[in-house]
Amino acid sequence: MTKLYTISPYMATQSEGFIYPGLVVLSGAALYLIFRTQLPIKLKQATFPHLLVAVTGAVLSLGPYLHLGSHYRFSIMGNLFSIPLPFILLQKIPLLNNFRSPGRLALILVFAGTIFSAYIIDYFLTHIHTKKLRIIIAALLLSIVLIDQDFMHVKALSQTIPTTIYQELAEDKKRGTVMEIPFTLRDGLEYLGS
Repeated sequence: MTKLYTISPYMATQSEGFIYPGLVVLSGAALYLIFRTQLPIKLKQATFPHLLVAVTGAVLSLGPYLHLGSHYRFSIMGNLFSIPLPFILLQKIPLLNNFRSPGRLALILVFAGTIFSAYIIDYFLTHIHTKKLRIIIAALLLSIVLIDQDFMHVKALSQTIPTTIYQELAEDKKRGTVMEIPFTLRDGLEYLGS
């Protein structure tokens, strides 16, 4: 059986491969998608620039190649291929070609998406005529924000530090430097070294 993909060296850490815009942004986008045909033209014109910037930020934050399941190279009938994305063009622009963490561009998505969602949610809240329903929806939005911002305290690891190797190094009479971190050079898209 042939391997259908290879693991990408581009995604060095989990945080660079994980983008979460927030429940409010996702709720606003869902409302827009569900009711887009019923929204007034003025609202669509007011929200279009924010939607465009949010989508641009989302696409740029995906990186230079499309990753599916942490893989960026795919094989069809033995032919390897990658799907390039617009972020790869930033690598060709001077001053922007040193930008190596596309996940950080998710801030553009979150910022523009929040403004976009605020327009959409405000429209729906102002067009609800019963006070009771307005309070219920506002409470629901508040609970979404509170749930979204909640976090859990994680217990510290109970794993012991391997001290034997450090004791051996301390007893070693040779003088020299001990590097505790792997030495690696990064040229942009791949790592050189251990």
